Amino acid sequence: MTARPHNVLRRSLEITVTLCLLAACSDPSPHALGPAWPEYRGDLARDGHPPAATLTAAGARVLARTWSAHLDGAVDGTPAVDAAKVIVGTSAGSLYALDRSTGKTIWSKHGVGAISSSPAIAGDSVYVTTLTGHTLAFGLERGNLRWDWSGD
Repeated sequence: MTARPHNVLRRSLEITVTLCLLAACSDPSPHALGPAWPEYRGDLARDGHPPAATLTAAGARVLARTWSAHLDGAVDGTPAVDAAKVIVGTSAGSLYALDRSTGKTIWSKHGVGAISSSPAIAGDSVYVTTLTGHTLAFGLERGNLRWDWSGD
């Protein structure tokens, strides 16, 4: 039996999100959360190797899936991570704040507009841009919309 393209895409999305979350949320120590990853590729150097994000051979041997989350669309950008939350946007136009330890949804905003970029965290705000030409700011704690700027 041939796999349907939709099922293949869904499985690929689940694997991609799982790998992104493992990379963003894993720490070689099973008892401590790693450093924040507040923006695309981790820090302002944007090389994907912020100083605190190191993985040794010993740490790689103990990597395991901590949690996974079902989202409503593809994730094209990297998640943004702070001390307690993982923020991720989807191509279906949703923005999610997930608990960093459990993967449970803390808040979500739907109908934002297709998101293909990485969200960013600065202070108590989350910033995201959409393919519909909007840049939006949300409160990090509750997801309340702070402002919406349109490039029209």
